[in-house]
Amino acid sequence: MKIDNTAGGAVPEPGGGAVRVLGQGDHVEPAVTVRTTDHDGCPVTAVAGEIDSHSVTPVEVELSAQLDRRPGALVLDLNAVGFMASAGVTMLLNAHHHAAANGVSLAVVARGSRSSEPGGIEGWGVVRS
Repeated sequence: MKIDNTAGGAVPEPGGGAVRVLGQGDHVEPAVTVRTTDHDGCPVTAVAGEIDSHSVTPVEVELSAQLDRRPGALVLDLNAVGFMASAGVTMLLNAHHHAAANGVSLAVVARGSRSSEPGGIEGWGVVRS
């Protein structure tokens, strides 16, 4: 279980069973990390981890900020995403519409066969708007 500890939360103790309450000083790894870099004038937003309803917000915020800058193109690199729930799919559709409204070409890159696993979308290796 991964919980943002900014407001406190609970995590299972190693070995299962007991639950420990998190305090402000405790560190919990985020479920997702988002980083945008510049590649020859094209922003590339790389996401790593798991995208679900609890972790999608930082991805949405970064994509929105990048799309509002109106670059000619934006690459969303999902190669390091191990799981994407329906919240992630909704985020992709919203990013597609936001990009189209701002005249930005959006390329979504994900490799591997995860798209055919449960929770994936068959045929969504690369999506362009």
